[in-house]
Amino acid sequence: MNKDIGNKFRQWARKNKEYGVPKEFKPGQSGYADFVDSKDNGGFIKKSEVKVKKVDLPRPWLHLLASNHPRTRGMYGAFWDQTGKGFSCIDSALAGPVTSHKDPSYVPTAPGPRDVRYFYLKEGNNKWFMIPQEGRNEKAYKNYSCIMSPGKIKYESINREIKSSLKVFVSNDDPLEAWQLEFENLSGRGRKLDFFCGVSWGLESWPSYYFDPRVVSQGKIDKKLNALVAINGDQNNKHPRTGFMMSDIPFSGYDMSREEFEGGGHFHEFPQTVIDGKCTNSDGTQPYEGLVGIMQFSLSIPAKGKKKLTILVGNTVADEKKRLNQLKTFRSKYLKNKNQVEIQENLVDKTWQDMVSGITVKTPDEEFNRFFNVWIKYQMKNASRFTRCLDAVGYRDVLQDTMAAVEFDPQFVRNQLPETLSYQMRDGRAIRQFSRFAGAKHDERIYMDSPVWIPDLLATYVLETKDEKVLDIKTGFYNLETKQREFNNQATIYEHAMLGIKSLYFNRPQKGLCQVGHGDWNDAIDTIGKGRKGVSVWLSMALVYAAQRMMILAEIRKDKKGIAFLNKVINDVTNAINKNAWDGDYYAYAFNDKGVPVGSKKCKEGTFQLNVNSWSLFNGVAQKAGRVKKVLSAIETSS
Repeated sequence: MNKDIGNKFRQWARKNKEYGVPKEFKPGQSGYADFVDSKDNGGFIKKSEVKVKKVDLPRPWLHLLASNHPRTRGMYGAFWDQTGKGFSCIDSALAGPVTSHKDPSYVPTAPGPRDVRYFYLKEGNNKWFMIPQEGRNEKAYKNYSCIMSPGKIKYESINREIKSSLKVFVSNDDPLEAWQLEFENLSGRGRKLDFFCGVSWGLESWPSYYFDPRVVSQGKIDKKLNALVAINGDQNNKHPRTGFMMSDIPFSGYDMSREEFEGGGHFHEFPQTVIDGKCTNSDGTQPYEGLVGIMQFSLSIPAKGKKKLTILVGNTVADEKKRLNQLKTFRSKYLKNKNQVEIQENLVDKTWQDMVSGITVKTPDEEFNRFFNVWIKYQMKNASRFTRCLDAVGYRDVLQDTMAAVEFDPQFVRNQLPETLSYQMRDGRAIRQFSRFAGAKHDERIYMDSPVWIPDLLATYVLETKDEKVLDIKTGFYNLETKQREFNNQATIYEHAMLGIKSLYFNRPQKGLCQVGHGDWNDAIDTIGKGRKGVSVWLSMALVYAAQRMMILAEIRKDKKGIAFLNKVINDVTNAINKNAWDGDYYAYAFNDKGVPVGSKKCKEGTFQLNVNSWSLFNGVAQKAGRVKKVLSAIETSS
């Protein structure tokens, strides 16, 4: 964007946006939570925490803890809200729950009634939730706090002179989460407590089909390892998971059948096992109400004393021999000595500090500093691991999300590139969504914008890392007929990107503009190209920009033929847009099969589309035709 355009845009933005949080929002914001930041000697925010102060919030405050390794598989995630509710998953939130996940939303927003973790304390006839719950005698708790930070969450509260603390983190490398629990006796007398904790397993087969999972559900107990294992033995499961819980000290009782743990009949505020004060030691064989994993611990805490324990929850392998070896490894790594789990926690902290410390800013706006330095990196790291939390991930979504992680997580981006591009076809087009799991269906609709995002990601990665060798990595193609990826006759990542450019340039059925196919980035226009002649002006704008970004790579490789071709793409498509898509004061968005414009003055509604016009500014299309002022005026008027 040139200086004149930039100044005008900033002037417009200042009219429409205050710095920081609007004053009227601050009382509501501070009433629920506060940010607690740490700065370095230069005054740059390097660490940030969210301290949630209330249990009863308008919506669950979900915090995602996730693996930090750079591999594209074995991504473990744990969603926790301010009361401990939520769920855990492996590689996909929708297709890979490890514990119960009954929220079918596009993105998880509210744990279902059984998407819970169980934490109860019992002393004599008194029983209470370790973490206070909304609507459940919250006033009986003192000093409640829930502190969310990158990679961790911590709860504290006091009830009946017992201070309870739970700190959770997800391992950098292993598919598990560690629960570090501490109970402090604040009274002047010794206390004997029973502590019940556990999860509701969510190992249902994926994709779901008409089948009763109870017949293949099974629990196993390994007292030598202090472990419970939950198994789904369905052979048709495309994404098999096996859940486990393991404690550092022996448990006094356990339950793996929900009906035995919770009790039947009428509603109980507390599970029947907690009411009775003793687990039934149910093994979870074909449980009618499903599998749970519950451990009971009998704790004796002296006056003013403390009791600590650590529990691991995670995903393991189905094969019994391999599972036993893996669980032994986990036990040795995390539970062998008292400080083992702390060592792993410190590694998570260090990884996050390395991620956030690369590029930091200090501006007059502390909200922006905190957002840029810490939380946007945290969000984008998790987004790149669990793309939109879907069972099948969007081709364009992966490319967009991983581009945002280039600066602080480049190795993951490098590993993801060849996998994503292998779902591109030999003619340069790409399927809309691909499943991460073998044998599962892909979404093979052809959204023509899918490959247009490749050059931007590649150029961003190469310019940031100076890793030009990534362009020579070879990967395969997707075959629409066999519905499989094929890795014979592979092409380099550079060639894949160039094929994407060609698939758009050589598919321009009218007005010199790009064919929309089933759709482009705007899902609302996914029917304008049913006759295969509908075209997208925005996609044509995006092609110009993609060719400009691809030019950077072609020049690095001294690819003379590529440079000449890209120059032709830029000139031809820019001219076609300016000749055929200008609507008098701004650019139309698209034309359907019959040439009728969309996002035009001629339309009854939706006469102006922001996306196509904003792109005309930074790709130079509007500037070449001398239309910058008109486009800016149209944007300002429409806002």
